[in-house]
This record gives sequence, C-alpha cells and structure tokens, in this order.
Amino acid sequence: MKNNYTPYITEADFQKQVIELAHLFGWKVCEFRKARLKKRGQDTYRTPFGADGAGFPDLILIRDNVLLVVELKSERGKTTPAQEQWLSAFTKAGVIPRVWRPSDWDTIVLILQGLQNQGKKAPCFSGGG
Repeated sequence: MKNNYTPYITEADFQKQVIELAHLFGWKVCEFRKARLKKRGQDTYRTPFGADGAGFPDLILIRDNVLLVVELKSERGKTTPAQEQWLSAFTKAGVIPRVWRPSDWDTIVLILQGLQNQGKKAPCFSGGG
C-alpha cells in the first residue's frame, strides 16, 4: 500500500520514525549507527563493521516469534551491491528482508502492528537452564 503523498524526508529521519513506531508496537530493535569521521579534512560517515559487515541491513527487529530484517532508503535511494548480497543471504536463510521507503509508511504500520506478517517466524526455544 503506497501513500499518494510523501514529503521529502532524509533516510536518517525516516529511520528514527521507523524505530519509534517499532518501539510503540513492542518490537526490540537493533540499529547500526554511522560514526562521523574526518577524512582529508572532510566529515564522512561510516558504519563501523568488521568481517563481512559492509552493506548489512539498517535494522533488525524482533517481536514474539517474528524477525524482520530491514534496509531503509529515501524515496530515490538505491541499494548497493553489498546490501543486495546481504538481502540475498537473508532470503536464502529463510528470512524475508525488506527495503522500506517513506512512501511505504502505511504498509510499515500494518506490519509493525502485526496485521500483516512480512517476516520470518523465529524458532522458539524453551527449557530450563
């Protein structure tokens, strides 16, 4: 479901809104924040990852037995090859990754409310310890 009108919003502001909405509906959220670095006298932003982390999705959300893997983009933003590799890896693992844009807001609300299942049921573990 797409909105007919979506005002311009930065990816960072969109991410804040999605996290706030997820918390409102009881999701645990893991986000990977960019760090500001100086490179040749210029401010640049990088997400500090090790190993194969380049391109890892922006958010991991979990509630009850549902796991969501989400890459957030501005309306015109494009996924990078590294991001596509991660999205593909999650798909192969049985997790449906999502690329959300501000114009997807109505669908995002439905998914986070639990009215539309768009993730992977996480295995349930029980037992004593």
